[in-house]
Amino acid sequence: MRTTWGSERDWKELIELFDDLASFSRRHSIPIFLSEFSVASRKEKASGVVWTNSVFQAAVSRGMVPVLWDTGGAVSLHPPDAPTEELADMMALWKAPAAKP
Repeated sequence: MRTTWGSERDWKELIELFDDLASFSRRHSIPIFLSEFSVASRKEKASGVVWTNSVFQAAVSRGMVPVLWDTGGAVSLHPPDAPTEELADMMALWKAPAAKP
């Protein structure tokens, strides 16, 4: 486990893993539902934001469905039940692909 993420090696590994998963999905006609991905709360915040956005975009760009998992710090469980500023900023960047007619 690393506390930071975003080196050239990290990016290369992420791309290779998602490309392999997408290839497997196409080869076997199996959709990918990326359930419960999350960054550990002990990670350095900037790295966590980059990693979370990168995983989300890697999944969506390959036709996968990513589902963010909150481990107890990104969304308040008490009123006003709002995400942290970091999560709100990330979610604002996440755009669903346009529906095909």
